[in-house]
Amino acid sequence: MNVTLFTTHRCPHCDALKQWFRKKGIRYTELRVETNSRAMKKLARKGLRGVPQVEIDGAFVLPLTYPKLSRACGLT
Repeated sequence: MNVTLFTTHRCPHCDALKQWFRKKGIRYTELRVETNSRAMKKLARKGLRGVPQVEIDGAFVLPLTYPKLSRACGLT
């Protein structure tokens, strides 16, 4: 499973989500959109404006809720 987390530096929701991934033992790649123009453009192409956003194996988890994220990660 390939998990990418799109974040910004000062984002409490991003921090909470990173903590959730660590607690569940899920590895992820973090892309900070304020310093990574390719990541920002990818979100823009998808019409996504806010962070955090999660992409799993090429598909964004929308809407981003913990139950939906758990299912996408195979935890439930």
